[in-house]
Amino acid sequence: MKFMSSKMSILAICTGAILILVAQFVYLNQKISKIESASLQGNVLFNDNLLSEKIDEGIENFIKREMEKQEEAMKPDTPADLSAEEMIALMDDDAVKGSKNAPITIVEFSEFQCPYCKMYFENAYQDILKKYVDTGKVKYVFRDYPLDFHPQAYPSALSAECVRDQKGDEAYFKMHDKLFENQESLSVENYEIWALELGVNKAKFKECFESDKFKDEISKDFMDGRNVGVRGTPAFFVNGRFISGAVPFEYFETIIEEELAKL
Repeated sequence: MKFMSSKMSILAICTGAILILVAQFVYLNQKISKIESASLQGNVLFNDNLLSEKIDEGIENFIKREMEKQEEAMKPDTPADLSAEEMIALMDDDAVKGSKNAPITIVEFSEFQCPYCKMYFENAYQDILKKYVDTGKVKYVFRDYPLDFHPQAYPSALSAECVRDQKGDEAYFKMHDKLFENQESLSVENYEIWALELGVNKAKFKECFESDKFKDEISKDFMDGRNVGVRGTPAFFVNGRFISGAVPFEYFETIIEEELAKL
């Protein structure tokens, strides 16, 4: 719908520009007649180039103003902070890393083919694990947000869910790591190889994967993210506070420390 809205907006801008061109043409045509008439009497020197430049300038300024308005209107709103109850609901029944009794909760909406998600995984995520998850201060929840322009986003998410189905949360996060570490090699063949390395039953994994067993679960993750304002990956809620993008560890650290100070 947003794409269609964007197309209609661009069409409206172009139509507006054409109408301005026509109006200016009519107006200038009238002026030209008067100017040419006056020129014949030796009173005015008519400059075709100057008039043409003025028309172009007027159209360009109109288009620029209208495009700026459309860009501003299409900026997504920043999601509102979530309450403690809303954060509990947002965790759903997804895989949790760390102590379930940790005072701070991070819910990440992400996908395994997203380059910015991998950037986050290689940097801030590792520091969060060491300083906060491994020390019992943070529990970490990963939820799927597969973007449709990444063809391996959904199948990779499905493969991780099928590993969890057999081996639980710990194995899920091991598969999570393998998928990000091998992002350039995501494929159906490799999902099976990596899953078998984690000790899953091959036949059960294939049945889970080929039957789309967790299609509804992944769709629910995506829709829950949309409902709280997520529009891209990675996106995070830290005790209800929204963070967007692959921001540095220090950004997370500031918010986590602020939340710990409230305890």
